[in-house]
Amino acid sequence: MSNITTKQRMPFYIVLSACALVVLGDLRNVITPFGYWALWGLVLASGALVVKAGRIYKDIVFLCASFGFAILVLALLIAGLANADAYTAYQAAKFIMIYAVFVVVYANSQFLDIDDFYRISATATGIGLVVFIISKYWLSDYYIVLGDGRQGSLFAYPGVLWKTSAFFVRL
Repeated sequence: MSNITTKQRMPFYIVLSACALVVLGDLRNVITPFGYWALWGLVLASGALVVKAGRIYKDIVFLCASFGFAILVLALLIAGLANADAYTAYQAAKFIMIYAVFVVVYANSQFLDIDDFYRISATATGIGLVVFIISKYWLSDYYIVLGDGRQGSLFAYPGVLWKTSAFFVRL
């Protein structure tokens, strides 16, 4: 990957950034939910600048995921209207944003080969491990131990690392 131009490496960094934000999913507890969504907005904006998503609309995996998101958002909107519940409508808006990020990350991942996915997975897991060690030994105010013995931090609550693998499930 060292002989590839910066523009060609951007999809790698966009997918890596998305995975790091998933691993550090509870970062919102540290930098506020607005700050966390702003970081996702940066991933979305930079990813949209790199790739034109128009060519992925023929992909069956993309179409199935799009259909699932459409049903979910429609159900949330109907439930929000039927119950006059603003929070449910907010959840629908949140899932629309998640769908937009999905489109950008999925489109950028089409430019990566299998070795890139291994590097991204190892890097994201390493980020989680480093943050955990820093929380446990230096920033102990961010360290968490649950009653069943699971450990984590306010950056990555116990049990959050499994989510990284979800980015690499491919049919």
